[in-house]
Amino acid sequence: MPAAPSDLQKSKDEWAAWFSGLGKALVVRGGPAAPGRKIDAGGTREAGDGFVSGYTIVQADNLDSAVAVAETSPIIKAGGSIEVSQLLPV
Repeated sequence: MPAAPSDLQKSKDEWAAWFSGLGKALVVRGGPAAPGRKIDAGGTREAGDGFVSGYTIVQADNLDSAVAVAETSPIIKAGGSIEVSQLLPV
């Protein structure tokens, strides 16, 4: 999290510009997420490292195009990482 109010505003401005720049590719702006719980056949436990901290859904022609979009995200500049997945129809 940015340390000073001016850093927070700069971060908000960077995110707003990124979302705006996505244009029609932006499907769901998404938002931040708090740490959750991992559930599997062994039970339920705290998510630990690698939890989903936020999400955005974009429309892209293929996975490589989606990766290219993700590479421009402000989170990358801030030292974070992104996992890109294709959403499949049910």
